[in-house]
Amino acid sequence: MIRINLLPVKEAQRATSRRQQVSIAVLSVAVATLVMVIPYMLQGRRLAELDRDIERLQGEIAKFNAQAREVRELERKRVELNAKLQVIEDLKHRRVGPVRALEDLGGATPQKLWLVNFTEVGAQATITGVALDNQTIAAFMRQLQGSKYFYEVDLVETA
Repeated sequence: MIRINLLPVKEAQRATSRRQQVSIAVLSVAVATLVMVIPYMLQGRRLAELDRDIERLQGEIAKFNAQAREVRELERKRVELNAKLQVIEDLKHRRVGPVRALEDLGGATPQKLWLVNFTEVGAQATITGVALDNQTIAAFMRQLQGSKYFYEVDLVETA
């Protein structure tokens, strides 16, 4: 089969040239669009991933803040408990001290001496009593001086 070209040659070349230019323009626009759209989509995915990470990290921060509050509360309670235990320990030591001191006082008291008054102010004790003679008072003072709870025993007055 024979084909006859009825169109002028120059017109055919121009049409081909125009088709090539249009296809190059369309291809250029498609490539430019792909060059812009692909990074945009990749950045969108990356942004969505980072948003998920931020939400997850904010949840962890909230959890850790709650734990930190619990730790601070427990630390405060521990300090209060240690203070209470120290008070209890001090009370135990103070409770035993007077008992032992009075036990030594009772053990040092001779038969012929009667204690009438015992007062304690700070670390100083004042004892008032009645004895039959001065030798009994001297024996009492020697006994008190030998005690570990009484020291610097001084006689203030005898009558």
